[in-house]
Amino acid sequence: MRDSTADRWFGVLLRCYPHDFRARFEPGMRDALHCEHAQARADGAAATFAFWFWTFVEAVRFGCATRRPRRREGFSMSSLFAVDLKDALRSLRASPVVTFVAVLSLALGIGANAALFSILNSLLLKTLPVRDPAQLVVVDDGSWTNPIWEQIRERRHDIFDDAFAWSTERFNLSPRGETDFVDGAWASGGMFDVLGVKAALGRTFTEADDARDGGPDGPVAVISYNFWQRRLGGAPDAIGRKLTLDGIDVTIIGIAPRGFFGPDVGRTADIIVPLSAIGLVPGQGRMLDGRSTWWLEIMGRLKPGQTIDQAAARLNVVRP
Repeated sequence: MRDSTADRWFGVLLRCYPHDFRARFEPGMRDALHCEHAQARADGAAATFAFWFWTFVEAVRFGCATRRPRRREGFSMSSLFAVDLKDALRSLRASPVVTFVAVLSLALGIGANAALFSILNSLLLKTLPVRDPAQLVVVDDGSWTNPIWEQIRERRHDIFDDAFAWSTERFNLSPRGETDFVDGAWASGGMFDVLGVKAALGRTFTEADDARDGGPDGPVAVISYNFWQRRLGGAPDAIGRKLTLDGIDVTIIGIAPRGFFGPDVGRTADIIVPLSAIGLVPGQGRMLDGRSTWWLEIMGRLKPGQTIDQAAARLNVVRP
């Protein structure tokens, strides 16, 4: 039931509005005011006082505004916006469930678009953190075997300015017991030179480190800047530390610069190990000698002025 005292006060406040305005909107305004008054009473004395205060202020302000003589050039856009905004807020308050669903849908849509743009920016728009990324090409004919790569490696300067091979991997850092996987890659010794990437600390590995016996310093590894910070706490003595990867011990010789994520766009390689070191992993020797083991990707850097078609023609001469 409606509060008769409140209803009389509503009638007094509505008289602030012009007669023609009341004739059109008074029934709807009374219903809206009764609903808001009931909600305010349920919320307590402070809410009830605030309701009456702002209802009085709005009635006097809007009533005075509608009684002012209008300028010939038309309505004030600010006053129309204020009225529309009040009506919109009243509608939202009247349907809280619909309002919540609408706001949630907008939030999810904006969040999804922001995530998609971040992916697009990292994959397509943002410049790769390597030297002259436009000159890099991937030999796109499926995977390659290591014997084929070794043939291409011997004549790579006839085909490209330079080239390297790599394969993504998930290394197990745990020497025993529960596994501890981290994303990484096997890469031929010239990868960092081809990409033009210098170590932030220590050094990167070279062709000399990419030997089947592990090279002069034994099996080595370059770790990402994020891995250095996350797993090793950014310790300055990280160079020279040992890691156990898939059962073999490797020595950290360098830390990649911040922002370098490896040869695969969109995938982070936290640990990069010379390609030939995979032969030291128990049971993985076939990866180096198997002529039907297709597991490598090859990337080349074009010579100055060289086109992709020219490089492809030279590659077709070399490939078996």
